[in-house]
Amino acid sequence: MAKRFPEAAEALDFYAEVATLQARGGTPRELIEVVSLFGPPLLRQAASEVEVYHAVEMYRSGEERSSPKSFFARVLLQTEGACRDDHAPPQVGCLRGEGEGSSLWLACSLCFEERRASRSQCPACQMTDEGKMVVFTASEIPHIEVRACDACRLYLNVVRLDEEPEAIPDVDEMAAIALDLRAREMGYEKIQTNLVGM
Repeated sequence: MAKRFPEAAEALDFYAEVATLQARGGTPRELIEVVSLFGPPLLRQAASEVEVYHAVEMYRSGEERSSPKSFFARVLLQTEGACRDDHAPPQVGCLRGEGEGSSLWLACSLCFEERRASRSQCPACQMTDEGKMVVFTASEIPHIEVRACDACRLYLNVVRLDEEPEAIPDVDEMAAIALDLRAREMGYEKIQTNLVGM
């Protein structure tokens, strides 16, 4: 993946380190070490200041979902497989081929469990005015699109599994840096940043 999307290589390599740590059930101390060695500057700074268990409680309460310190909470909660019944905000969307069309699924940012969603509804504010939904792509990553809402000004990356069946949504979404930058330039904010802060 890093060879295919060289502009995202550093982010994907960092994510690989985090995923390896999660797979073996790493400790908070090990997570801080991984971030200190491989993380982007903003997360390295947060690693020197974070009190991990406090960050987890803040994340669980919904008080803090987007600061660099929330990264540590999300990694540990994902490692534990912890998720509330109502799910955390979606991390990424997936369009899966179904019948003669495709259906939208949203992947929880903590447990990655997918739930079906309406393609005509904003996944953040549930607005249903299709005229306020904006969809755009980038030629370098044609199997990923941004779905943005002009009502709440939030967006979500959507991986088109109907076009690229081998894609892994939570990984491919991290390669969409060009789309994230374009969305931000247009004044949108991501519903939930991914583990590399985009």
